[in-house]
Amino acid sequence: MAKTTVERIQFRCYNTTMDKNEFDVIVIGAGPAGIIAAGMSARTGRRTALLEKNDQIGRKLRLAGGGRCNISTLVPQSQFLQAFGREGQFLRQAISALGPEELKKFLAEINVDIYEQGPQLFIAGGGKKLVEALIAFLNRHHVEIRLNQKVTAMIPLENGRFSVETSTDHFVARQKVILAAGGKTYPLTGSAGDGFVLAQSLGHQINPPVPAMGAVHLKESVFDGLAGISLQDVLVEVFFDNKRQGTFRGGFLITHHGVSGPAILNASLIIARGLEKHHKVSIRLHLFPDQNIDNDTMGILESLPQRLRAMILKQAGVDLSQKTIQITRSQRHALLSMLKGWNFEVKNTASWDQAMVTVGGVSLKQVDPKTMQSRLHPGLYFAGEVLDLAGACGGYNLQAAFSTGYLAGIS
Repeated sequence: MAKTTVERIQFRCYNTTMDKNEFDVIVIGAGPAGIIAAGMSARTGRRTALLEKNDQIGRKLRLAGGGRCNISTLVPQSQFLQAFGREGQFLRQAISALGPEELKKFLAEINVDIYEQGPQLFIAGGGKKLVEALIAFLNRHHVEIRLNQKVTAMIPLENGRFSVETSTDHFVARQKVILAAGGKTYPLTGSAGDGFVLAQSLGHQINPPVPAMGAVHLKESVFDGLAGISLQDVLVEVFFDNKRQGTFRGGFLITHHGVSGPAILNASLIIARGLEKHHKVSIRLHLFPDQNIDNDTMGILESLPQRLRAMILKQAGVDLSQKTIQITRSQRHALLSMLKGWNFEVKNTASWDQAMVTVGGVSLKQVDPKTMQSRLHPGLYFAGEVLDLAGACGGYNLQAAFSTGYLAGIS
C-alpha cells in the first residue's frame, strides 16, 4: 500500500441535507484511535460524529505513560511489527500509512511538541496537552462530538447504512461506522469491553480478552517483603506446559503485588494468552544473563541488593546467623540453580484495573488489514484496542491505535 500522509488528504463539502443525527460517518469511542479516525474522516469532507460514553474525550489517553504519554517508538518497521508477536504482520499496512515519522509530522501540524528518550517519543506536557490539541483538531474539522452517549446497538440497514442506538438517542451512519471503543483495562476510564459486545452482536469472533502489561503474580511467595527492589537487566523465559514460548530481556521490579518491570510486562502479553487457554504457565528468571556464575558465585551475589541476596542465601539453606558464611557443596549447587535459571509457576496476571493492555478482542481474520473494514459487514470498520492486537511496552500500543484509527478514517 502506498504511504499516505496527512498532507495528501482531499477535501470536499458536507452534505447539508442530513438531519441532526444523520452522518456520513459515525465513530464510536473517543480514545486515540477514535479521535484520529473521526478527525481524518471529517478532514476528507464527510460529516462525522464522534460518540463517547464518558463526559470527556481521551480520558485514558491522559493517563498514558503515567501521564508522560510515551506515544511511539522510532524503530525499524520490522522491529515494530515483531513487538506484536504473531499478530504483528496485520499492522503492516496501517504502519505504512501512518508510522512513527508520519505521526511526528501530524503532531507538529496540530502544534504538539515531542521529545525523545532513546527510541521512545514522549509528549511535551504529557497526555493532557495531547488531548487538548486533539480536541482543537476535531473542532477545526467540524467533528460533532457527542458525549455521554453509550452505544447499546449497531444495526445494519439497507445500502450499507447503519443505525446506531445509544442509551439516550438514535443515530444513522450513511456510509460507515468505525468501532474504536477500546479494551477493558482501566475500567474507571470507561473501558468496559463495550466494543467486544457490539462486534459480537454482529457475528464477529471475539478472542477472549484478558488483562496484560501489568504485574505478574507467582504461586511461590519467595519475594514477599522485597517490594521496591529492582534489577537493570534480567532475562525471562516463558513456558506453557514446560514448552518455551518466548524470551524477554530488560528491567525487573519486585512489587507488593508480584513481579514487574519491562521484561515482565512484555512477557505478560503471552503469559496472559497462556493462562486464558488454561496452560500451566511458568517463567524462568535469569538474574545474570551475561555472566559466568560458576567462576565467582559469591562475588556475583555481592552485586545484588542486600535484601534480595539474603533471601537467595536463605532459600539455598545457608545459615545467615554465622559471622562467617560457610557454603557447602549442596548449598552452592542450590545457589547456582537459582542464579542460572530460577523457575516459578505463574498464578495470574494483574487485574483489569491494574493492567495497561487488553490481550484478545475482535479476531483479525475477520478484518481487512488494508482498510480496517469488517469482512462480514461492509461499512463497519475497527480501530485500536478493540482489535486482538497487543504490543510491547514503550509506545507500541499507542502508535498502533493511531495507525489503525488513521487508516480506518481515510479508507
